[in-house]
Amino acid sequence: MTLASRKPTPNIYTFCGQQLKSFQSHCYLGVQISNTLNWTAQCNSVARKAQQTLGVIRRNLNKCPTHIKSIAYTTLVRPILEYASASWDPHCLKHIKTLERNLQWDTLQTRRKIKRLSIIYKMEHNLIDIPLDHYIQHNTRSSRKHDSQFL
Repeated sequence: MTLASRKPTPNIYTFCGQQLKSFQSHCYLGVQISNTLNWTAQCNSVARKAQQTLGVIRRNLNKCPTHIKSIAYTTLVRPILEYASASWDPHCLKHIKTLERNLQWDTLQTRRKIKRLSIIYKMEHNLIDIPLDHYIQHNTRSSRKHDSQFL
């Protein structure tokens, strides 16, 4: 498989004298990688797996309390949606809508924003060993606001 955003030049690869097959897409560590760097197949695959798991939860936990359903969702469905999302992070609107279509929970974008803010909070309060001063500057010219604001 040759990765390119434009039409790749046809190359013939051989190994030990045998010609290797060419693939349009390949699943590597659970992520569908296309030779055109298009993430449609990955988004559709993840959405299908999440919908199947959500269907199992709906069928088997339909008489359970809401907090049990919530725990089942965050334990079983959300990891499917977020697995390796840092590498294939959906940025096209059609991919985002595909993933969030029938889930009716916090959006992926909202959850990632919350995670980024929690990392900044942990850095500010020395809960993790990442120095905040290397990445964010404190506001030194505050007149009416507190000094814990960032630029």
